[in-house]
Amino acid sequence: MSRAFVVLFSLTVLAAPAHADDLTGMLEKGPMAGIDVDNAGRFASVFSVTDIDAPIAQVWTVLVDYPSYRFFMPRVADVEASPGPAGATIVRWTIDTPVVTTEHTNSNTADIDKMLVRARTIDGDMVGSRYEWRLVSLGAGKTRMFHTAWPRNMNSVVDALDDVHQTITISVALSSAMATIRALKGRAELLEHNAHPKG
Repeated sequence: MSRAFVVLFSLTVLAAPAHADDLTGMLEKGPMAGIDVDNAGRFASVFSVTDIDAPIAQVWTVLVDYPSYRFFMPRVADVEASPGPAGATIVRWTIDTPVVTTEHTNSNTADIDKMLVRARTIDGDMVGSRYEWRLVSLGAGKTRMFHTAWPRNMNSVVDALDDVHQTITISVALSSAMATIRALKGRAELLEHNAHPKG
């Protein structure tokens, strides 16, 4: 599987993902996102990364507080979370998309020791999709967040309108990835600022 990195803020294209330390300079300009393609050149997944001015414990709290997503995550109309089997959390989402409101249910597992959250869509729209978030402490109150999504069955309208290059599918996936990671970054930094105001 080849990897193409599309940097939306710096307009830099990388042949492969850089090591964590190599990303610092680029991420000073803002979050980055890109796509993976399969051997046939078809869209497979979307990934994004950002640095957050908040300690890892604060970012983790924001990441797993699913009911609060409706207050800061774009287009989330409603979200309900309940305990699931084997320690999972069942998260039911209602998303207000430009074309039609969609609903889907995810099974989320959170591993605080690894600072890792994995989710899979088990019902509703986009069933079969998978998601992953990973946090890395950079020290000095900073955290790096990595997010990868393997969206499936995105939208019948998108599928009907898309071209052979999957222009619409890729555009929707990239914009969604950027919106998600920017919203999480903004929420964590706001809560950190409110808890420890500077000056």
